[in-house]
Amino acid sequence: MKHRLKILTMVHDLFTAPKAYIPRHISNNTVLRVYDMFCRITRVSRRTREKNREINRRALKEETVFKAGNFIENQNDWGDIQFGSGRHHNMRYSGCEIIAVYNALLDLGKALSSDDVAELITVFEQRGAALKGEFGVAPHAVRNYLKDCGYDVSGISSRDERDICELEKKSHTVIATVYNNKNNIMEEIHTVCITKKDGFFAVHNDYTRDGKRSAGYRARGGYVTLKEAVNSIGRDAESIYVIGITK
Repeated sequence: MKHRLKILTMVHDLFTAPKAYIPRHISNNTVLRVYDMFCRITRVSRRTREKNREINRRALKEETVFKAGNFIENQNDWGDIQFGSGRHHNMRYSGCEIIAVYNALLDLGKALSSDDVAELITVFEQRGAALKGEFGVAPHAVRNYLKDCGYDVSGISSRDERDICELEKKSHTVIATVYNNKNNIMEEIHTVCITKKDGFFAVHNDYTRDGKRSAGYRARGGYVTLKEAVNSIGRDAESIYVIGITK
């Protein structure tokens, strides 16, 4: 009976709320598998990677969008920084995962230069760009990169608050990939770095397409729980994959 009711609900939502169908009825693990498939079936060519790296080295050295030693909070200004070979092929459109990795590394004590950032983009073009970067970077590729860097990494696809709370207890820094709006897939997906200081969580590079913050921020210094921080990323955010990182 429960199985039948679930099917009826899915059919109902498909016709009455199609924009909510994927977030409501497609499991996070399925979404992650699709991302992995997108990485396998399309590749950014070596020639494009090398071309993008040289363009980015020059552009990042100008310090108009990037300042070493600071969290990146201005993805909206990264339209001239190249990423991938899709229709948009720039960091403004689909570079949030790479920015989240940079911010996480900075929080973990590893400062990257402008050349390092250009190289980081190249690494993810080679091993993680979904649909040649048009869909950003696959969350599993982010996890694997951090593991290869020697960090202790745990990733969860659960939406259960208890599981996220457990990850919160054992993580120094977090990278979260979420639906900006679980009721409207057209509001897309975003990935951010979440750091903790003095008992409060801060969300970095939390933005909307017009460059404004996508949710309110606690005046006293941050969000009280990791779940609250994750939920703040969009108007009605829902987690897809949350990565906990420890030194």
